[in-house]
Amino acid sequence: MMLYAHVKDGSIVEVTGKPRWFNDDAQQLSDQELLSLNVYPVHDTPPSYNPITHFIDKRGKGDWIIGNDKVEVTYLVSTYSSEQIKSNLLLHAERIRYQKETSGAEIAGQIIDTTRDSQSMITGAYKYAQDNPDKVIEFKAASGWVTLDAATMMAIGKAVGDHVQACFAKESQVAKDIESGLITTAAEIEAAFETL
Repeated sequence: MMLYAHVKDGSIVEVTGKPRWFNDDAQQLSDQELLSLNVYPVHDTPPSYNPITHFIDKRGKGDWIIGNDKVEVTYLVSTYSSEQIKSNLLLHAERIRYQKETSGAEIAGQIIDTTRDSQSMITGAYKYAQDNPDKVIEFKAASGWVTLDAATMMAIGKAVGDHVQACFAKESQVAKDIESGLITTAAEIEAAFETL
């Protein structure tokens, strides 16, 4: 919803939705007509900032900029403490690891679903294949039903396990590099995970 600022003597006295005021022809007042009554559209465009290292606070209306045809909301951009930046970097690494871990893995030329639910199903099928090496396994893959022998199911289970472990191992290394100061940006974290 577009906001409007009522200005009096160079100060904002009220911020509301668009006034439902009408002219003599019973038409709602245009923005140009509202300006003539010192009612300005409010433009609220947060500044660009790096959410890993900075945070923003919307300033109070007393600090907003009153222009010729609009009021601009102002923001204060502040830097996090070094401890908070490290914490934000670690959280970013965790998000990237989770995304890589659960977005699938290419195994023997096939894309295998690696969501947490799929990992659980594959683990169960792997255990079943271990306990029943002579049985065929009916498994519903992302592409539909497949029939697998126990050895193939175990190979898929091992490959998915290797994929998940590689993701966690990468996050562990990235976390150590963040703590040591070797990694200091989100881009460096993302680049580290590109090798998976």
